[in-house]
Amino acid sequence: MEAGGEAKVGLGRQGWQRIALVWLLIAIAWTPAAALTSNGPLEGPAVVAVAFLANLVHFAPWALAIPGLLGLSRRLPIGLGRTARNAAMFVAIGLVLIPLFSALSVTVGRLLVVTLRGLPAETALTGLGQPVLVTALFAIPTYAAVVGIAQTIAYLERFRQRERLLTQARADSLRAQIAPHFLFNALNAISALGYSDPARADEALVRLSGLLRQTLEREQWSTLRDEIALAADYIELHRLLLGDRLSFELKVAPDAWSVPLPSMLLQPLIENALAHGISPLPEGGTLALSAAIDGDLLQIVLANDVGAGRESRPGTGIGLANVRERLAASYGERASLDFALGEGTAVATLSIPRFAATPS
Repeated sequence: MEAGGEAKVGLGRQGWQRIALVWLLIAIAWTPAAALTSNGPLEGPAVVAVAFLANLVHFAPWALAIPGLLGLSRRLPIGLGRTARNAAMFVAIGLVLIPLFSALSVTVGRLLVVTLRGLPAETALTGLGQPVLVTALFAIPTYAAVVGIAQTIAYLERFRQRERLLTQARADSLRAQIAPHFLFNALNAISALGYSDPARADEALVRLSGLLRQTLEREQWSTLRDEIALAADYIELHRLLLGDRLSFELKVAPDAWSVPLPSMLLQPLIENALAHGISPLPEGGTLALSAAIDGDLLQIVLANDVGAGRESRPGTGIGLANVRERLAASYGERASLDFALGEGTAVATLSIPRFAATPS
């Protein structure tokens, strides 16, 4: 996609292949009728071959015109406030293209026929008026169909573009919720340390400023490697606050490191585990993060101690809700977040597609 949200006009190789296939099938479909109505000296397979080639010649200009008509349909949409003006423009274009393409197809078709029959080339150029007129009348619905298809494709492109923009805006809004939540939890923890150990509190503030700088510089999408690196920095910050009360275990499969995922997707889960699970425990606890590939899914499991017979301390409710909404915005129903609170342990399990289409 180009800057400014404009879609590219170029169809690419696959687009041209689809166009060629569609018009080839149309030419084949019209071949029996053309062969049956032929009154020339050719017989048998030769009649069918000539009819097929004549149809190819007739439809080729329309196939070649599709990219141009698609580009015009993007710039002159019918039904978005200027219907009469834009429709008139296409009528005017049709008044030029229909006679031009009809004359071209009739002339080339006749030259092809007389060449195959061994007739003088001059005979192909005599009496063109009526055949061109008849071909032009038959070409009117062809032109209308091509313009209608181009307008439909252009409308679907605009619809998909709006959907992409809305999804991105929603994802950006959800991501923006994380920063104040993250800052509040970190400052709240550091403030408790400021009275007992000012030196460690100062070091924690330096680490926090570095973390905030990382969060502001991050793109919309990242990789598991980058997200775990950010998580490790955040955990090191909490180790300054909790000391030996916090231990961290990491186990990641080699093929999982490069999987793409939304930026800062893990952060709310780690914050919840530390702020509402481990920090309230006098003896501290362990935070364990594992990631592995399971078929087409990346499975990320985050487990933390909450103490035997205890529940995690309630928070604001932003963390889990934010992650679930970001998963829905980025993957639809293909991703999930499950949370289970057992005896002494809280477990969050993320399942996301391994091969995600990141926005361009």
